[in-house]
Amino acid sequence: MKKISFTLLLCLLLTGLSHAQTIIKQHISSNTTWTAAGSPYIIDTTSIQVDAGVTLTIDPGVEIQFNFILGSNRQSFLKVFGNLVAVGNATDSIKIYGAIDPVGTNQVSDLEVYGYAQIEYAYITWMQVAINSEVNSIGGAGDVDVKHCTFYDNEFGISGQTAPNIGTVTVDSCLFVEHDRAISESENFTITHSEFRDNLRAIQTIASSTIEHCQFFDNFSAITSRLPMKVTDCEFRRNGTGYTIYMGSYGATTHPNDISHNQFHDNNIGIYLSATSALTSIVLPNIHYNEICSDVANIRTSPAIQNPAPFSPINLSDNCWCELDTIAVRNSIDNPANLSVHISKIDSSCVPHTVFPGDANHDQVCNNADLLPIGIHFNQTGPARPNASLTWVAQPAPDWAGTQANGFNVKHADCDGDSTVSWSDTVAVNLNYGQTHNSWRPSGSGGGMTVRFEMPTTNVGVGDTVSIPITLGTFDTLAVGVYGLAFTINYDMTLIDSASVRVSYANSWLGSKDVDMLTIHKDFYNQSKVEMALVRNDQMSRTGYGTIADLIVVIDDDLTKRLIPFTLSFSDLIAVDSVGEYLDITGEPGAFDIDTDPQTGLLDASTSALSFYPNPIQNQLILEHPQHTFESVALISMIGQKVKLWEGNQRGKLEIALEGFAAGIYLLEVGMKEGRRVVKVEVR
Repeated sequence: MKKISFTLLLCLLLTGLSHAQTIIKQHISSNTTWTAAGSPYIIDTTSIQVDAGVTLTIDPGVEIQFNFILGSNRQSFLKVFGNLVAVGNATDSIKIYGAIDPVGTNQVSDLEVYGYAQIEYAYITWMQVAINSEVNSIGGAGDVDVKHCTFYDNEFGISGQTAPNIGTVTVDSCLFVEHDRAISESENFTITHSEFRDNLRAIQTIASSTIEHCQFFDNFSAITSRLPMKVTDCEFRRNGTGYTIYMGSYGATTHPNDISHNQFHDNNIGIYLSATSALTSIVLPNIHYNEICSDVANIRTSPAIQNPAPFSPINLSDNCWCELDTIAVRNSIDNPANLSVHISKIDSSCVPHTVFPGDANHDQVCNNADLLPIGIHFNQTGPARPNASLTWVAQPAPDWAGTQANGFNVKHADCDGDSTVSWSDTVAVNLNYGQTHNSWRPSGSGGGMTVRFEMPTTNVGVGDTVSIPITLGTFDTLAVGVYGLAFTINYDMTLIDSASVRVSYANSWLGSKDVDMLTIHKDFYNQSKVEMALVRNDQMSRTGYGTIADLIVVIDDDLTKRLIPFTLSFSDLIAVDSVGEYLDITGEPGAFDIDTDPQTGLLDASTSALSFYPNPIQNQLILEHPQHTFESVALISMIGQKVKLWEGNQRGKLEIALEGFAAGIYLLEVGMKEGRRVVKVEVR
């Protein structure tokens, strides 16, 4: 692990002394909040404990320091037996600094979780163990939920413990850089949409866990684990002399045992299969639908497997080996254990050197995301593709002088093969949209800027044409350095007329359609979704906020219910800068109400006198109306799920306790004897 310089540490100390600070010396025995105003919080004792049943809340912008005392031989621990809720945000993260002493005086700092910890948008560095799920007094381990965090230069990033009643660790959209072990030990991990770079061991010694949509770049070893494991939709590149994935077989459980839909490129060893010879039988993982192009061996088995008879065959069906010759593929499998190996017919369509017209980013599918590399590499030139056509078949092509940000050659963006990336390449995307030639998909990330819908503020009637701006960034939080986006919009097909979905780019701040911006959108009405993309073509990213496109729909005129919530949501979000690097982006759902009986009006003068507070709602909701009688109150989520909160007969004022709802935006439906009202509220 890297050590910080004395000068840097001294600067940190002086910075901390220049404003308010809070020294923590006593256990936390009652609910406590650490605020930015009291920051930094310095843990100045061997161990601080959050007692069982107690919640420590850490606000955005708080800085925590573990015992920054030069020359001392001390250990500092924050032990959570109750609850830790440390939730920052994309613009104001929580910072946690460990006590790693540059002069080698053996300072150690751990955050240990025996109860529950929720940590979001935090930057954690210089810890011995950044987050440790520890065994508690009842024989279980703490539960940890981590999202949108950056772990840098800790010895261990997240570690768990094996216990009879083991806790769960969930990691989503996090970055791990320069660790001895980024994630290690235990079982019941769920790791999604995260990135591991330059670690000695990215993930070490875990089992019965799921790893999905992650990226592993330039680590000594990527994943070392015991079966069963599920590793899907991940990307492995340039992982060093260790094994990319090492699977030690210790028998099968009910957990999925699957390695599929991954991409292995420029690694030393792809997948290493091991087992103890004492076992009478094991179930090897399903290894299929991967793209495996390793430098030394694609698959290697352990010579320690003494008796191959009771072991199931290695099923290597339906993988892409970057080779056309079956003998060459078998030679890439180092099998000293002499296990039975099944390889299905080699499909030349997955050889990376070939181009499929329309698959501009070479992610094995032609869709809206393929517009992005065309815009990024617009006007670049290279060798023409011999015998080029727009037919969806593998077409050999010479490499160009350059690669895309995902590591694939720029030649794939020249969809029509005419030697220039230009407008004409979008024809192939439209022609072959939806075609696939392998099952691997690129991973995505969350956080950062937000794309959202600007929904109508009043109810919409049946038969109405509704234009809904799709916005990116806000006046307070600009979308910075954006070059292009691709995403899917999900809607309810039962609420809108078929073939009515349209998209307009006339109001887009990102660019002008067919001038400096390429666009595409495809409506899949029967699947209740529209896929779209927009990307500039001049290699100049933009920073701004506001509308990037308008979604236009026609409300079905054959609806029978009086009031229907209409919801929209985003999925498969990708945002890139001018060189093709991914930008962090999330999507916010939206909703409005369809009034199918506008003659009776849900927002007439009498119902509009309704008042409700507080908003945002925390523990209690109060409703008041000067004349009307309340009959029912319900919350409706952004995906249309309705939960009735109260039903009865109450005039004038109503108080409702509100507990157990996830934080977020909801519709509040208030039924009164004299009318009905639906409003948008926030629950915290």
